[in-house]
Parts: sequence; C-alpha cells; structure tokens
Amino acid sequence: MSRMSKKNPLDAFEDLVLRHSSGKPQPASVPTHLQAHTIKRRPEVFQHRRPSKSASEGHIRELAVAAKAQDLDPLTVWWDGRTWTLIDGHHRAMAYLKAGKGMSAIPVEVFDGTPADALARAARANTKVKLMMSVSEKSTAAWRIVVLVPNMSKSAQAVAAGVSERLVASMRTAKGTLVRQGYSPSELAEMTWENARRTTKGEDTDDWSPEEEEKRIEQMALALRKALGATAERQPNIFWQAIEVYSPQLARAIADDLAQRREEDAEDFEVVEK
Repeated sequence: MSRMSKKNPLDAFEDLVLRHSSGKPQPASVPTHLQAHTIKRRPEVFQHRRPSKSASEGHIRELAVAAKAQDLDPLTVWWDGRTWTLIDGHHRAMAYLKAGKGMSAIPVEVFDGTPADALARAARANTKVKLMMSVSEKSTAAWRIVVLVPNMSKSAQAVAAGVSERLVASMRTAKGTLVRQGYSPSELAEMTWENARRTTKGEDTDDWSPEEEEKRIEQMALALRKALGATAERQPNIFWQAIEVYSPQLARAIADDLAQRREEDAEDFEVVEK
C-alpha cells in the first residue's frame, strides 16, 4: 500500500470543492491576461502527467527560451472561489517564471464550471500532445477521475480522460474491490492505475509510492545514460540483444509486458475529438 503524501489528491480536491462552494462568484470581467505569479498552481489535483524530473526540467528550459521572445499558448485557468487556479499549462507557467516573467501579464483562457468539470477539463487537456503523456499517465488520469468524482457517469469519465468505457468499468470494479479490502478513498487517490490494478490481483506492488517509483525510474534512466549515452538509441537491435545476453528472464519479462501494453492500448484507449 502506498504511503500518503503531504498533498493527497482526494484531500486537495475536497478542499477545492469546499473553497469553490463557499467562495466568491467568478469576477464579471473575464481576464485575457494575468500576472504569472498570481495564478495558483494545484498540481496534486490538475497535473496528471508524471514525466521524469530531467524530461520535465528540459521541457521547461526549452519553453523558457521561447517565452523570453514571445508569449506561449494561453494557460487555462479556473476561478476556485478566491483566485484564478491553473488547470492546464503547468510547464508553460513554470517556463514564464524561469524566464523572469513572473510579474508579466501572460495570455490565459478562462474555463467556467464546477470543480469536477475543471478536473475533467484538465484530464482532456493532458491527453493533447505537448510534453507527451504516456499510457500509464493517461490511465492514471482516468483512475483519479473515477476515484475523485464518483458521481460522474461512466461515459463522462471515459470522455474526460480519453479512454474507453470498458477501461473505466474495469477501474470502477477495481475501486469497489479495494474499498472492500479496506483501502480508504485517500489511499486510492494516491495510487497509480497500475498499482491499483496489481493490488486487486494480489500482485506484488513493492510498496512504493508514486514519488518513490518516479525516483527509482529516474535513477535507472540516469545510470543507463551514463553507461550507454546515445548508443542504445542508435542501435536498438544491438541493445535488445545485449539485454537478452544480460538476462534472458528480463528480456522475456519486457517482451511480455510490451505485448500486454499493446493489447490493452488497442482495447482501452481511443482518440477523443477536441
């Protein structure tokens, strides 16, 4: 079971629901620009991507260079009852700050809706190709919607995350199983979909939190880069054969996992019209 982080997604979302219901109405004047530093970021609720630290920092650096010369695509903001909150464009927001434009007025577009609507909007936006969203990130975004917004219909959850109703149905079943096993909603919100799926099947999840898993992935990727540089990318066939020599068992496990992912992707993920 994952240990809960300081900013649990369910707790943060419920706080946001309360803040929205008890706060002030959205200002009558809809902004087209806001100062970057005034926009509230809530990644524990609205940031569904989990790229490696190096990939994320590299993407921000590239965007920051562009931001110094011109405005980037508008950030999507939402009125949470007290302030404008970012629901899409986290890397662009960080890029403006890195470029020294925290006090500058940057372009925004306003989304109007309930907290559940904002969560769904963030998931839909995250499926667009900017910094590529992996299959695991996309499925975890769907899982978080299933956990955080249980009153949303199955079809609406599927459309929001850009996945099939079949996958959402599997997630709902898994959620019910885990609840019966004694997992709290907060613990479910901390899980990735892969972790939740494996837990329902009684498979070993290594008791890693998403943060610990990300850290281990980054450490292994760094070790590979230091040892191989660009060699593996230029010679993928040689790299694969080297894995087979290093550990036939590992090679089989990777091949089986890739085959399973392809099968699941074909069945579970759909292209959603924007």
